[in-house]
Amino acid sequence: MASERPGMMRIRDLKEGFEVRGFYAVRSKELPRNYRNKAGKWFMLRIGDSTGDINLKYWGTEDEARTMRVYNSFETGSVVYVQGMVAFDKYDEALGVVINEGQGDLRLVEEGAADLDLVPSLEADSIQKLTEELFELIASVEDMPLKMLLQSFFSEKTFLEAFKHSPSAIKYHHAYMGGNLEHTINVARVVDLMSARYPRIDRDLAVTGALLHDIGKLQEYRVTTTVEMTSEGRFIGHSQLGWETIRQRLERVPNFPEEKRLKLWDMVIHHHGTYESSGETAAPNLHTIEAAVLHYADDLDAKVGGFSQLLDRAEGTKDDWVYVKESNSSIFTR
Repeated sequence: MASERPGMMRIRDLKEGFEVRGFYAVRSKELPRNYRNKAGKWFMLRIGDSTGDINLKYWGTEDEARTMRVYNSFETGSVVYVQGMVAFDKYDEALGVVINEGQGDLRLVEEGAADLDLVPSLEADSIQKLTEELFELIASVEDMPLKMLLQSFFSEKTFLEAFKHSPSAIKYHHAYMGGNLEHTINVARVVDLMSARYPRIDRDLAVTGALLHDIGKLQEYRVTTTVEMTSEGRFIGHSQLGWETIRQRLERVPNFPEEKRLKLWDMVIHHHGTYESSGETAAPNLHTIEAAVLHYADDLDAKVGGFSQLLDRAEGTKDDWVYVKESNSSIFTR
C-alpha cells in the first residue's frame, strides 16, 4: 500500500503500510546474516531521529558482495537516507522498516547531516527548571566541605553545560539529552525524602552523593548524531570514571574529612550495587546507609523512567495492552 503521507517522515509518525523516505541516524548495526535456505545475506540496523527509534531490515539478493558494500558504506553514528516500507514484524512484534535490495534505498548522507534534528532531547525550559532545582539542592547542603565539593563541579560553566545536556543511557532510561540531569534530580529528591524519614542518614552526604553519582556518564557517552558509548565507558564504566573525577576535585577542598571521603567512595562506586551471592540469594554489597539509600533511589528512578519510555513508545496505538519483548510482559497503555 502506498503511503498516505509521502515525504520526509519522523519516526513517531510512521504507521504500518507507509512508504518512508527520510534522513536518520544509525543507532546500531548488527553483523550480516546468511539466509537459511538460499544464497544471499541480510542485516538489521536501528535507526532514529529526535522522535524515536525503529528497526530496519535490509534484505539482500544473491549478490552478497553488493549487500556487503551497502553494509560497509556507513557505521554507527552515520546519517543515512532511507526509502522503504513500514511493516509489522511478527518476530520482533513491533513496527519496522523493510528494504528489499533493488526496490528501496539505503545510503550514506555525507553533506548537511549536522543540520538534522536526530538526537532526542528535553525541551530547553525543562532543562532550565531542572537546573534551578539542582542549585536549590546544592544551596540546601549545610556541610561546608561537601558544599565546596559540589560547587567545584557545578559552578564551572563548561562542566555545567556538559552535564545539563548529557544523556543517562543509550536506550534504557532517560536516554536523551538532559536525561542525566533529570535522573540526577529525581534521585536526589528521593534521597532527600528518605533522609527526612530515617534520621540515621547523613542527609547532606546522601544528597551530595546523589548529585555526583552519575557524573562519570559525561565520559561514558558521547553525543553526535546519536548517543554512543566511548571506549572509556566500555572498559571502565561511569562509576569508576566518576569517582576518579571526584577524587581529583577533593584535592581542592581543604581538610575534607577522611571518613566522609570513604563513604562518598562507597556511594559512587556501589550505586548500582556490587552483588555478592550467598547460597540461593544475592544482595548488593553496600557498606553504609547512605550508599543503600542512593542505590535503591537510583534503581527506582531508572526502572520507573524506563517504564515511562515504554509508554511513550506505545503512544498512538489503539490497543489497551501492548507486549514488550524486552521484559517479556504486556503493559497497559491507558
